[in-house]
Amino acid sequence: GVSFHHGAGSGGSGGSGGGAASATRSFWSQWFTTCCSAVAAWKKLTWFQLVDMFHDAFTVSFSLLDIMTDVLVCIEFYQNDHMVFFWASIIIFCIAQLSYAFLFVGTWAAEHRNSSKIFIFLAVLPVGQLIPVFVWLESFRIPMIDKCLTKLQLKPTGLSEQRDVALGYTDGSGRQPSQPSQPSADATAPLSVAGDEDSLWAYIQQKYTAHAGFLAEAFIEAIPQGVLQVVAIILLHDTTGLNVVSILMSISVVASKGYLVAYVRHYNHHHRQKATTNDQ
Repeated sequence: GVSFHHGAGSGGSGGSGGGAASATRSFWSQWFTTCCSAVAAWKKLTWFQLVDMFHDAFTVSFSLLDIMTDVLVCIEFYQNDHMVFFWASIIIFCIAQLSYAFLFVGTWAAEHRNSSKIFIFLAVLPVGQLIPVFVWLESFRIPMIDKCLTKLQLKPTGLSEQRDVALGYTDGSGRQPSQPSQPSADATAPLSVAGDEDSLWAYIQQKYTAHAGFLAEAFIEAIPQGVLQVVAIILLHDTTGLNVVSILMSISVVASKGYLVAYVRHYNHHHRQKATTNDQ
């Protein structure tokens, strides 16, 4: 009887061990398959897509570093008893936080009742600094994010008629009318539509949609914080390495958005001239 129970216990342990080993092998097999798929997709990318990916990585990383250095400089103001600059920095943070929450409500909860908008605004307000990153991630049409937004009764930007019009989509499906219902890999590549100028303008509009939060950060937070820190250095005669790094981060964040603003101004000016010529 003792041998019987012992053998049963050993068999149970062996079964559990075999199940764990099988689960481990399955996990590593899926991980290896995912890595192979990622490498295959990476090899298919064009040089333009690679540059675009590195630009996005630069924008996201520098924006997060800029926020971190601004927070550290604000703490440094407090520790050095520079209370005027400390409270000025806090006010800038508060204005930016409110602006990000307004951006979230205006983008994903525009069709809600006013009471719902207020609730959503208060819910996202504590994590407002992360909204620019969320705007960027959501622009990739990641199914999990779209599903979560839909469950929360928020409207993904891919389902927005305003976004379709801005990007030249006319059938409300989030894709060009000439594209099939399941776009191919080439259909999503930048500058793929006819006409270099029109395709570049479409690309700029797509980047504007993805980087709307970072644009807001540049003008609402990076520039004011950079100016405040420069004024602090001039008036206090107290320059630290953290101040210099924070100012450089702010400059980098603003500079990374310059091509969007510059091309929009060029495009509008060019088309005004073209319209004037056609009228004549």
